[in-house]
Amino acid sequence: MEPVAATAGLYAAETAVEGGVAAYWVSKSSLPLSGRLMHIALKEPITRSSHTLSVIQNRAYIFGGELQPREPVPNNVEAFDLPSGGTTAASQESIPPKPSKDGEDVPTARVGHSAATARGLVFIFGGRGGAEMTALEEKGRLWVFDAVDKTWTFLDPPPGTDYPESRSYHCSASDGNAIIVHAGCASGGGRLSDTWVFYLDQGRWSRLADAPAPSRGGTSICITQDRLYRFGGFDGKNEIGGQLDYMDLPTTPGAPNATSTTPEALQKSSPPTEWHSTSFSLPADQEKPTSPPSTIPAARSLAALHAIATGQGRHYLLLALGEGDPSTIGHAGAGKFHQDIWAYALPAPAMSAAGIKDAIRARVPGLGSEVGQWAKVEIKELEVGAEETEGGTWTGRGWFGSAVVDKGFAIWGGLDEKNERLGDGWLLSLS
Repeated sequence: MEPVAATAGLYAAETAVEGGVAAYWVSKSSLPLSGRLMHIALKEPITRSSHTLSVIQNRAYIFGGELQPREPVPNNVEAFDLPSGGTTAASQESIPPKPSKDGEDVPTARVGHSAATARGLVFIFGGRGGAEMTALEEKGRLWVFDAVDKTWTFLDPPPGTDYPESRSYHCSASDGNAIIVHAGCASGGGRLSDTWVFYLDQGRWSRLADAPAPSRGGTSICITQDRLYRFGGFDGKNEIGGQLDYMDLPTTPGAPNATSTTPEALQKSSPPTEWHSTSFSLPADQEKPTSPPSTIPAARSLAALHAIATGQGRHYLLLALGEGDPSTIGHAGAGKFHQDIWAYALPAPAMSAAGIKDAIRARVPGLGSEVGQWAKVEIKELEVGAEETEGGTWTGRGWFGSAVVDKGFAIWGGLDEKNERLGDGWLLSLS
C-alpha cells in the first residue's frame, strides 16, 4: 500500500471509533450486493442459443446462434432498445447483412463465436458454420458491425503476421483499444489456452501469455483496471472452478496506470505478460447446481463474467448462471445449470474512498477487508411487465449471450435443462 494511503487509513481508524458517522461507514459491509432483475419484453421473440449479445448506448445487438442443433440461424443482426424509465417493453428490428462497400463480404451464419465492443462498434471473431459445422477458417479476420450505419466491414491481419487459429466456444473482451480472444475449441479438435490481442490502431494480432492449464472451452473473461480476469470453463471432462485467473495488460513505460495496447509497449513491458491465479476451495458436496448454499461459486462453464464499478473506487466482478454439470451427449444435449449471481470484490485504488475504507477495515479488529471475497447477489425485486402476454422466468441456463450494462448486465436466450432454446431477456441492475 502507498504510504499516503496507509497514513490516511490509520488516521481514519483512530478517529472512526469516536465518530458515529465514520464508525458506521467503516463497519457497514459492501457485500453482499443487492439488485433487481427486469424481464425484457419483445413483440417478436428472439429464441436461440450459442449466440452473442452486445450493447452500445443502451441498444442491444444479437448475432448468430442456433434454434435447432447444428443449424445456424440467418446472419441478420437483431437489435432492440433496453428497457428504461420503468418500462420492460423494448423496440426491435431485424437488420439484414449489408457490407459497408458494395461487393465486399459479410459474415456468414455461425454459432459459438465471440463478440466484444469498442469505439461504438461490435467485433465478431470465429465460430462454427458451413455444411460440416466446423470452426470457420477466416485467417484471423475480425468482423466489424457499425451500429450507426448498420453495415459490416472486416479487419484482416497484415500478410505474413501471426494470428489466432480458427476456433469456437471461445471468449472475447475489449479495453476500448484492443480486442482480446482467448481459449475455446480448436478447429482440429481439442481445446486451447492461448491469449491473443488485436491492436485496433496498429491493425495486427500479437500473442500474449498462455493461461494456466487445463485448456478449455466455454470460459469467461472480462477487463477492468488494466487487468484481464478469467473464470471457469470446460476441459472436455470436467467443469472448472475454484480459481480466478488474471493477467495485467501491458502498460506504456512511464505511465503505469494507463493501458497501452501497442506491440511496442508489450515488448518493452517488464516483466513480460504472465497469468496469476487466486485459488479458493469449495466443499465436495457443494460443487453441483443442486448443492446446498455456499459462500463460493461452484465450478461452471458458459457463464457470464462482467466487471462493474459502483462508485467511490469500488469495483466488482459479477459471475452469473452457466453449466455446472455437463451433458453426456455434448452440444446435442443439455446439462445442469446454475441460476445464481455472484459478486467478487476487487482491490480499490489506494486513495479512493473505497480504498481508504478497506485500509481502515484491515486494521480494525473484527472487521477485515472484503477484497478478494465472494458473495451472492441478493435479488430484492424480480420485475415482469404487465404488458407481457407471457411472464418471464429467471431460470438456470447456459449457451446464452450477455453484455455489461452500467451497474449490471443484460442476458439473452440460451439453453435450459429441458434442452429447449430460450427467447427471454433479463436486465440486472444493482441497487
